[in-house]
Amino acid sequence: MEIFMAVMFFVTNLFIIMIMRLTMVSSFEYKAGMYLGVHIPAENKEDAEVTSLMSRTKKQFNVFNNINIVLSIVICGICVVNMIISIFIYILWIFVYTVGIQLVIIIGHRKIYDIKLKNGWLIEAQKKVYIDTRLSASNGKTSVSMKYHWMLIVLTAVIYIPVVLVRHSDMLFRDMNIYFIVSIVVAVVLYIFNIYVNSRERTVYSENSDVNITMNQIYKRYVSLGLIVMSLFNTIAFSYIATEYMLHGILYGADIIVYSIVNFTGSIIMIVFFVVAGRKRTEVLAADDTPLYVDDDFIDKASWKYGFYYNPNDRHMLIKNRMYDMNYAFNYANRGAQILVGILTVVITASCIFTVAVLVPFIHVKMNVYIADDTFMAAGGGYKCSININDIQEVQLFNEMPKDNFTRTNGGSTNEYDIGNYKGRTYGKCMLFIWDGYSPVLMIKSSNKTVFVNSKEDGYIKQMYEKLTDYQKASHGL
Repeated sequence: MEIFMAVMFFVTNLFIIMIMRLTMVSSFEYKAGMYLGVHIPAENKEDAEVTSLMSRTKKQFNVFNNINIVLSIVICGICVVNMIISIFIYILWIFVYTVGIQLVIIIGHRKIYDIKLKNGWLIEAQKKVYIDTRLSASNGKTSVSMKYHWMLIVLTAVIYIPVVLVRHSDMLFRDMNIYFIVSIVVAVVLYIFNIYVNSRERTVYSENSDVNITMNQIYKRYVSLGLIVMSLFNTIAFSYIATEYMLHGILYGADIIVYSIVNFTGSIIMIVFFVVAGRKRTEVLAADDTPLYVDDDFIDKASWKYGFYYNPNDRHMLIKNRMYDMNYAFNYANRGAQILVGILTVVITASCIFTVAVLVPFIHVKMNVYIADDTFMAAGGGYKCSININDIQEVQLFNEMPKDNFTRTNGGSTNEYDIGNYKGRTYGKCMLFIWDGYSPVLMIKSSNKTVFVNSKEDGYIKQMYEKLTDYQKASHGL
């Protein structure tokens, strides 16, 4: 389990860092008349003050990324030693990294903005909004049919039907429901985002309408293809996990790895399409001899001044992020964006707090098994179980844990212990307080509870078994 989590951490961390690098690195290039999202006149782009700042900020960006690549690998190593502690460190790291990498860009943005103000580089001739009527007329038209999204959504739903009919166990069926919901949500979100891109992408780059239409169509075509490919791999991943469920009636760790790899591959291919879209647009724009640049740094209350978009005069909730290529940004002056960001912030914060609260008891696990006041007690990792001795129906002593394909429904499981609520094919719902590799194992069953326990202390479980059997004999007059 620890090795599996280490691999998952490694892949996820590198994926996050790669995404950040790809979406942000283009802001260091002079594109569309801008450095770091700030319009700089072409005749001043090579000024020593500007080039020095850009070189310094790019170096800070690369150093920060490289340091975090090393840190992400260290987290994977910690996972092998102690998975619980590594999760805490991972939560802290992902927060520091995502905030830190954006601060590097935003601080550079503010500094070059100040340079522009100090030198009075106001491009008066470009303080206007250009409208291309031919481009506007083509708005919403796509070169890739949206029907493929619907086909994949329907296919996912069809694949789910046998899952409902072939119901192996409540626990596993619940897991399959989660996989299905996630797959459908991902497919629908990709479809909605594709519609949004095709309806909103109408940026004017040139005085030549043909160039504008070509530029916008290139972006829409490659982005649409990337989103459809991601949706396809999402469906393939669900198909695989559903097939394994129907054929074997159980999901192994290897199945989860395959599922994750398929989705990860789809994400990589989608990003490749986005990168190609950016490069294709750059090639077309480089060949254009009538480019148009809009200097809107001082229009609409300097909406990008602080490194994020805030424009009360813009009714859109999402707009193209001019600081990070291939990305979109919220308009924080929009009430819908404020509500959505607020909800996301609360959900993410609550999820982190909940995760920490759940995992804290597993940092240093202690398990106690004892009898007090005619009650059998077992506790560990924040979980407790109590059974009145008078309610005990069966007591059994095993040399090892029964082979019953126990599935954890709520609790903690490592190579050292299994604690919490589980479900077995034979024993049904039960609780485990088990140190892996220690014997014997004691099973205690009442009318509504079944619990398995053992101990690291030699002879302790056997003594408890004898006490419970003696008590049962006495209560039955034997």
